[in-house]
Amino acid sequence: MKVKILLVLLSIIGVNTSYAANWSYSGANGPEHWGQLDASFAVCETGKQQTPINIQLSQVKKNSSALPIAINYTFNKDKLTETLNGETTFTFPSGKLLTYNGHTLQIDVTDAANDDAVFWQNSAYHLLQFHFHSPSEHLVDGKTYPLEIHFVNENVRTGKVLVLGVFIAEGKKDNPTLTEIIKDAPTSLEQSNSIDTNIVLAEHLLPPNSAYFAYMGSLTTPPCTEGFQWIVFKNPIYASKQQIQALAKILQDNVRPVQKLNGRVVKEYKV
Repeated sequence: MKVKILLVLLSIIGVNTSYAANWSYSGANGPEHWGQLDASFAVCETGKQQTPINIQLSQVKKNSSALPIAINYTFNKDKLTETLNGETTFTFPSGKLLTYNGHTLQIDVTDAANDDAVFWQNSAYHLLQFHFHSPSEHLVDGKTYPLEIHFVNENVRTGKVLVLGVFIAEGKKDNPTLTEIIKDAPTSLEQSNSIDTNIVLAEHLLPPNSAYFAYMGSLTTPPCTEGFQWIVFKNPIYASKQQIQALAKILQDNVRPVQKLNGRVVKEYKV
């Protein structure tokens, strides 16, 4: 399968927009100060449904009935843009505008009519972008994974957002898709290249066992917008030690600390 990827590296501060204050993952502009950096970031401090969280297995509500999730990520006709540490503004297919401050390695799906979608609770959510965090933002019983991928999807009809979280653990073999992403990642500011590559994302970036945790949360970066449905897969995918080190070098600890549950219930589903 041939897909076209455009690779762009922007400043870690990002391009200037009307949205905002500079923020970071440490120091005076770090997560504990996000809510005070800009009025539009206030929910980072005051919100009650913030992400990420520590998933405590003893407190998870296990459901005996299955709630299947179907994922169709093929990228057959998509245009993909790979951006490193950039500030990305995009419009959902429904027309809703969302500004997402990257500070990450992010791949955007730029075709609004793409067929890549998640089907959950009788609704379809189309993939907008996916990006990486090092180490993982979600914890399981306090355990962190070397990496985590977030797949951001939106329902065209309702405008609701569903995010898939996938842990990456260390394995013995290279992950073929990560090999391509790392190889083609931008290496200098303002660099861009158009390439053709063969990558089958679903096969290598999603776990074969689709047991998952579900809860309501938010963006993990400013403006920390709430009302997002999160699905975090229980089982990880795997990457080699060398791949994990390569991505960690690019991402540079882009992690928000875990947030309080504030009475939220995390549910576990087995498919």
